[in-house]
Amino acid sequence: MNVEKARYDKMLGHEEIRAIITALGTGIGKDDFEPREAALPQNILMTDADVDGSHIRTLLLTFFFRHMTELIRRGTHLHRAAAACIASSAASRTAYIRDEDEFNHELMSRATKTTS
Repeated sequence: MNVEKARYDKMLGHEEIRAIITALGTGIGKDDFEPREAALPQNILMTDADVDGSHIRTLLLTFFFRHMTELIRRGTHLHRAAAACIASSAASRTAYIRDEDEFNHELMSRATKTTS
């Protein structure tokens, strides 16, 4: 849900937004928001490693920026977890690869091990 201009009642109609607010323990809105009640000093946002996940991450960051700014000002950290894009298995070893450079490195590493 795009929370940029959404009303609180509309936001709270979404189970995911309610779950985030509940997990944070802060409430939301002028009357109910209490940043000192934050349950977690660090929060990790993890979405899928595809275009949809990137869009969802942007929506989550917008939510924190628009509705939880004071939480950030008070020192709560937001981290973005980077999911592996490729899982590559050979023998009894699995490598989780984030990008093309890492993929090429893994291929070269395996190729040199098998020819040595």
